[in-house]
Amino acid sequence: MTTGSSTHSDTRTATAPSSVPLPPVVQIEPTSRCNLKCVGCAHRHRTGRLTDIPFERVKALLDELRGRTTEIIFSGIGEPLLNRQLAGLLAYAKRSPSFHTTIASNFMLMDGRALEELYPLVDKVICSLDAADPETFEAVRPGAKFHTVRENLERFLDDDARNGWKKYVSISTLVVDRNAGEIYKIYQLIKDWHISRFHVALCYTADEYEHKPETIRRFIRDTGRIRSEGPSFSFTSLGGKYCAPLDASCRPDASCTVPWRYAYVSSRLYVLPCCLALQSSDATTHETDYSMGHLEQSTFSEIWNGPKYHSFRERLAAKQFPPVCQPCYQFWDPCCQ
Repeated sequence: MTTGSSTHSDTRTATAPSSVPLPPVVQIEPTSRCNLKCVGCAHRHRTGRLTDIPFERVKALLDELRGRTTEIIFSGIGEPLLNRQLAGLLAYAKRSPSFHTTIASNFMLMDGRALEELYPLVDKVICSLDAADPETFEAVRPGAKFHTVRENLERFLDDDARNGWKKYVSISTLVVDRNAGEIYKIYQLIKDWHISRFHVALCYTADEYEHKPETIRRFIRDTGRIRSEGPSFSFTSLGGKYCAPLDASCRPDASCTVPWRYAYVSSRLYVLPCCLALQSSDATTHETDYSMGHLEQSTFSEIWNGPKYHSFRERLAAKQFPPVCQPCYQFWDPCCQ
């Protein structure tokens, strides 16, 4: 599960109006299937039927969002390229010039054929890269091959260079104990790649995951070192509550505007107020427990301004946060940079 989106960067206190404009950003999960078993990923806890999102439902959703939503993120707790209709979904979105399209991928399947098909249809690409050392990479991402990912990513970058660097390419790294020493190595690896953004986050997906103190210290030290060097590309690091015991500058901010400007649509067509609902060892039950509605029963607009969403926004505006929100980086400042 890789998100690297800008949807979580605004921490201004929000109010809860009775009618809310459709969100500028909607994340659509192309599939709940994945080809990897990554350490810390909530996909390991997902049970029940793993499925691709219905093509016709996505078309109807995009028609509804057209002219009002500006960014469509095709990503979720699964590998988007496993959905054989991904190119069709992207092509349908690109029929509207108002949509900017993003995909997040582990790049195992981004071979020459996939690149030729998908490159013209995406504006932004997020690649998950959790280590620069092949052995460490394959240990934290079982099923992946480091050299395959690197070769596919460099092919994409070479293609982009030939086209005049038109794509926004981001590297996303999830830090667990095993790869905590890889942050600065990845930074060194990507400095010459014309990467647009490097995003690093401490793992918070599995509720039972506890970082070793040394992991957190290395995270603080290495992200601080990168930031002090003033990289030529955008760099963000998210430590959240994990950094607070070791960094006095981290303090709870406790505000959230995400449900006013972003929505997540799962492959089973549940509309969720935030991707964090699935970043949990209870991902399957959270998908229904935190659902604001289902696209087989209501339109997106009806759900977005329906009573359940309205009540959820009211509670957040009053700082009455549900338990699923507690590990979110949204509440920590300045750890969210």
